[in-house]
Amino acid sequence: MDGQADLVQGVLAQGPHERLPGAAGRSWCCGTFLVLRDGKVTYEWYGDGFTADTRMPSWSVARSVVSLLVGQAIERGKLHESDRLVDLLPELRSKDTYDSITVRDLPDMSSGIDVDENHSPWRPFTGTARMMLTGDLRTFVKYHRP
Repeated sequence: MDGQADLVQGVLAQGPHERLPGAAGRSWCCGTFLVLRDGKVTYEWYGDGFTADTRMPSWSVARSVVSLLVGQAIERGKLHESDRLVDLLPELRSKDTYDSITVRDLPDMSSGIDVDENHSPWRPFTGTARMMLTGDLRTFVKYHRP
């Protein structure tokens, strides 16, 4: 926890526009930076071209939030880890191994949905970027099976 606190303090001291140390000697930079405390924004910074209204991908943050919501639904008895995806979304039924994907498989990224984790600027409309840009996620998932 001290390392995270030190990182946040460093960002606040020098501004998030500075490149920060990352894994394996690489650095990273962010387009926006928010600090929430007790449910309230206590600090916000937006880089060039970003505002509070700019839509941005959340990547793995979304998986974490969805996992929390799924956990709450399980705790309330609304879902079970063993529930099959095709029982919740019957239109995805395929009569193959895909039909065995459970609620537990989804946040673990072991569902078998075939999406290339591609972040290449040379192939901007494939893999995760294409999934993010689709207006019809159900159809995307239906046609991206292993």
